[in-house]
Amino acid sequence: MTLSRIVRFMVFVLTVVAAVPLYLSGEMPGIFWAASIAGLSMGVMVGSKVFSRQKEVVLRILVMGTLVVLLLTGFQADDRLLNSINFVFLVTITRGMRLRTSRHFFQLIGLSFLILSVSSIINLDIAFAFSFLVYTIFLTWTLVYTHITQQVESSAHPDAVAPKASKFVTGKFLLGSSALGLGLLIFSLAVFVLFPRVSLGYFTPAKKGETVQGFSDTIDLGHFGTIEASEKIILRLEFLSGKDNINPETTLYLRGMSFDRYDGRGWSKSNNKKSSLRRFSSDDYFSVHDRYYSDRGSQRILEYNIYQEPLHNETPVIFSIPRLSEIKPQYNRVTHRQKRVKFFIDRMGDITHNQEGYESLDYTVRSRLMNSALVNQNPTSPRYDRSMALLYTQIPTGLDRRISQFARELSKESDTSYDSAFAIEQALKWNYSYTREGTGFSVDPVANFLFERKEGHCEYFATAMVVMLRSLGIPARPVNGFLGSQYNSYGDYYIVTEANAHSWVEVFFPKRGWVTFDPTPPVVAEKLVSASFTEMNLFLDSMKLQWYKWVVFYNLDRQILLYTGLWNVLLPDSQNIDLGTHVSAREFRMKVGSTVRNMKNWKIAVLMFGLISFVPGARFLSRVYGQRKQRRASYLGNMSLRLKKLLNRKGFPVTPGLTLPALSRQSKQVQFSAQSELGQLVALIEKGRWDPSETVHEEKIKSLYKAVSRSSAGRQ
Repeated sequence: MTLSRIVRFMVFVLTVVAAVPLYLSGEMPGIFWAASIAGLSMGVMVGSKVFSRQKEVVLRILVMGTLVVLLLTGFQADDRLLNSINFVFLVTITRGMRLRTSRHFFQLIGLSFLILSVSSIINLDIAFAFSFLVYTIFLTWTLVYTHITQQVESSAHPDAVAPKASKFVTGKFLLGSSALGLGLLIFSLAVFVLFPRVSLGYFTPAKKGETVQGFSDTIDLGHFGTIEASEKIILRLEFLSGKDNINPETTLYLRGMSFDRYDGRGWSKSNNKKSSLRRFSSDDYFSVHDRYYSDRGSQRILEYNIYQEPLHNETPVIFSIPRLSEIKPQYNRVTHRQKRVKFFIDRMGDITHNQEGYESLDYTVRSRLMNSALVNQNPTSPRYDRSMALLYTQIPTGLDRRISQFARELSKESDTSYDSAFAIEQALKWNYSYTREGTGFSVDPVANFLFERKEGHCEYFATAMVVMLRSLGIPARPVNGFLGSQYNSYGDYYIVTEANAHSWVEVFFPKRGWVTFDPTPPVVAEKLVSASFTEMNLFLDSMKLQWYKWVVFYNLDRQILLYTGLWNVLLPDSQNIDLGTHVSAREFRMKVGSTVRNMKNWKIAVLMFGLISFVPGARFLSRVYGQRKQRRASYLGNMSLRLKKLLNRKGFPVTPGLTLPALSRQSKQVQFSAQSELGQLVALIEKGRWDPSETVHEEKIKSLYKAVSRSSAGRQ
């Protein structure tokens, strides 16, 4: 294979590797990839006699025409990101079809890196990590071959040298260069990990897409077809404390959004007014006050991290285990990519945030678990606030009378409102069947579900229970969220997918607040757990989560955790530093200082401090040296300009681009009286500007400048 063919092939592979993450994202249509591959393939096969000259021209026109049409389509859709991708590939294919010299190859290498940058914007997933690793290796090889091509072109007899040059690069040479490239990559990662930084946010960059199946801003009863279970991951949960109080795989309810207005066909919110949450705790948590239940002594606390993928819903919902009491973004010190996270609460107690609906989010939550046995202590006829009764006992006019009659029949032996809710829940749970099959549209979907079809999905069970309770004057509302999860042992966290989307019921009890009921048959929870991942999928998802944590959005908080972990591992006899996610930079310094004062081996402490402060110290010295160098260059540059202006006033022919040594040589022509002083001054300025090791004698420069300024030219 000739040298030219090798370089063409390497550049082609490099471009393909750079585009792999973009392809896996599914953002671009199939015709786009067909045109791109065709264009790059033609660039590789130019001059190979595979196509005739006429066929090459026709194929070029087709490929370029397709990309131009896609570019115009992007402009029409007003999608800037799509326009940018189409334009980058259009330029790349244009360059790839006319590869003649090494200069063209270098340009295509630069364009491949631009494609890799675009891929990082679209799909900064674990796939990007593998693509970047392969790209690094191929980039080293491609640069080597392209440099050899450049040297061949500059030789006196390129045709004679090219066959020998293609054999110059051996397998051992490529292996060594690859090892060197990987070594530089590892060194860069080490600097990346140790270098002080600020927070950049979390997870994938904003990217619009499809909404989450099974969760939306409203509940609409009636559909055709079958609801398919999807394994697309929506949430990941890491429990920090209190996990023993629940079973996350079967009884984990993640509350999202509740509804109050029923129109006979579906549910919606009657009022979306909300207010900002405020920080009242010392550890940066936003407090959520429960005005209906103040006895917190009997509650158990759960603390957990949630990593939330984009929902693409109109309402940016926050998910949490019921009875959320405190919430905070995990890492919100200094944001650069996105605005600072804020949380809001509406009058129904639903929590939202201020980030875009197509952005991922991470936050830490504290929830309080209440003992359900304490709920059944309400009087038979509790008194509700007028606003509570109006809002949560509303039912549409013309509701089928059989529904209220059925509700009274089921609760006729109940002594309390809790007993009534429990009786209706059990009747629905054990006497009706669950199905994902669509029921179509009916005039009264609840009556159709209760008295005719007697089967449906979770939204029918929740709606039926809420409507029956409201007919009895008991405040109730449906809730959308997720039920159940799957444990990932590789990363010690729980996965929640689209298949876990669920609806249930919240019933209000005075002095106890909103209590969760689930009238859907228990077979649902079993199905949600059975939709499991393979071991390989769990391992890859664990890798993906760690990739996002420690690479994509590695920030100051993660760096503190890394430093504390290294400290505790290397110094097991020291006072351990808390590795909790709440440790701040100031707390970290205080804990380290306390540890050092209590350590017996102070020499190891000094060594650890030296290692930890190496990169910040090097950065400080580099900044000081850079500022000193900048001041030096600024002083000499200003002195050079002042001297040119001075000589111009004294009759020297100063023209644009004329250097100080050239002006000094003209001093004889203008009969300048201080020729010696001018020569010394120019020599000092030039040496100081172009030789960093030369000492700048500012006092001598000033005295020589004064001597030159006092002199005059004999010929004007």
